[in-house]
Amino acid sequence: MEFFTERFKRWLPDSFIFALILTLVAAIWALFAVDVGPVKIAEAWYQGFWSLLAFAMQMVLILVTGYAIAISPIATRFIDWLAARINKPVAVYATIVIAGQIFAMISWGWIVLTAVLARELGMRVKGVDYRLTAAAVYANFLPWHGGLSGSIPLVINTQENFLIKAGVLSEIIPTTLTLGSVMNIGVCLALLITLPILFMLMRPAEENIQTFDDLREGDAPAKTLSVEEEAANLSLSDRCLSEMLNSSLIINLLILLMGLYIIVSHFASKGFDLNLNIMNFIFIILGMLAHKTPIR
Repeated sequence: MEFFTERFKRWLPDSFIFALILTLVAAIWALFAVDVGPVKIAEAWYQGFWSLLAFAMQMVLILVTGYAIAISPIATRFIDWLAARINKPVAVYATIVIAGQIFAMISWGWIVLTAVLARELGMRVKGVDYRLTAAAVYANFLPWHGGLSGSIPLVINTQENFLIKAGVLSEIIPTTLTLGSVMNIGVCLALLITLPILFMLMRPAEENIQTFDDLREGDAPAKTLSVEEEAANLSLSDRCLSEMLNSSLIINLLILLMGLYIIVSHFASKGFDLNLNIMNFIFIILGMLAHKTPIR
């Protein structure tokens, strides 16, 4: 592992570099493929740059809505409940990888759930190598694109997506042919079985373990405020109009009922039809349900 880690550090640049290099490759390719000069190519690049705004916003919403659910009181209680039942290092690695893959297959925005779980287990259970728990969190990203928030399967099943507008696709491709395919399900199940075994086998010898306390620099970090505590700190002492609206269960409930109706109607009429818009909408409604009040 040290051999490969050292070489990855030396040879693999930041992901942003890949975006820059691929941009230059596309521009150079265009010089030969299209009968225009560098100026026209640069202008076309700028015009096309903004055609991805809708897609970029959909990606942001997956992250934001997934994060909102991950920091909700319900998620916090679940993590505490799960962490309290794990007391052996080998169980820690297996739990992080299994739970993390399930979270990632629901939404890649839920990676924060896995990170919080790994941190809690790494601090609570003695003899856990904190480096390996961090690696396990990253490894859980492997199956995300085969899960419910996989960006490409959802994009190509979204009406009037940018690929259809650009003429790359003539029509949408349903998720039954991508996410629901035998190949995709097989890959996800294989990862769910093999990754926990791999991480249990990779655990270092006892004398080489580096725990959370070994790696921590300075004083222990202060416990961050929960969403409930932050909302309570923002509350005003008297029951004024803004306070009543901010903490209104009724407003949240009315929006939730509308949202639930839309979600049920969508799947009742279209079956297992997943696209970026309905997935983001589901996570928005779930987030409102998990937090209960608008201020949270």
